[in-house]
Amino acid sequence: MSKTNEIVRKAIIVSCAGIILLICLACAGVAFLIYSVEDDDSQEIWRVALASKDGQLRLADAVSGKWDHVYVFGPYVQRSALCRTLSVATNQCERIVPFESSDDGEMSLAFVADRQVVRYFRHTSKHGDFSPVATGLPVLRAKAVFRIVPGSPRYNGRRSLSFFSLP
Repeated sequence: MSKTNEIVRKAIIVSCAGIILLICLACAGVAFLIYSVEDDDSQEIWRVALASKDGQLRLADAVSGKWDHVYVFGPYVQRSALCRTLSVATNQCERIVPFESSDDGEMSLAFVADRQVVRYFRHTSKHGDFSPVATGLPVLRAKAVFRIVPGSPRYNGRRSLSFFSLP
């Protein structure tokens, strides 16, 4: 192999490695952005709960926009079950429900308006734990009010909160 061919081969390898690295960085950036947006919704629930003067969390105060009712799904609920409950067509399921919970500390909240999912996000227990979760039944916006029960401090010193449905 000539010296010129060797240089060209190395240049191609370096270029391909650079392109692969850029693609990996772009994917990581998109994943971070998606997680950050979802985490913002979860954090807003936490902020509204901490600011509550009457010990109640009103989801309408934490989650803006038009929605008629909310579903709270517990950890490990499969995407197919979520889509069935939410009446999402099979061919739309991955788009409407982009993830399923994969951790004890993750819940999924689905907000519905006019029988359409208008918002779906991950809620982590570090921002409050909905209890009991996953009845599979919708909660009307006006009834999406939860009693806030402070718990003991966690390993990081941050106090845990539980949100219980009001009767």
